[in-house]
Amino acid sequence: MLVLVTRPRDQSGETARLLHAAGHDVLVDPVLEIRRLPVPSAPTGVHAIAVTSANAVHALAGLPGAPLFAVGDATARVLRAAGREPAATARPWRS
Repeated sequence: MLVLVTRPRDQSGETARLLHAAGHDVLVDPVLEIRRLPVPSAPTGVHAIAVTSANAVHALAGLPGAPLFAVGDATARVLRAAGREPAATARPWRS
């Protein structure tokens, strides 16, 4: 089976390797590129920040004050590695 991997190129290697090891043909074709841009200081009045991707941690971990909520375990691990304990981590929704 041919599997399309659309993660950013520098983050697609492990996924592609695992799929290939499972017997799949793999096409890596990223649909986005992660660019690190300067982040202004946090605006006043922010009470909390939802960190929706581990890719955002570099920009948010250094912001003082507002608690950071991680959308999943991977994002929470990266936050901890950056020195910030998540206020909470979302769990997968189950029906």
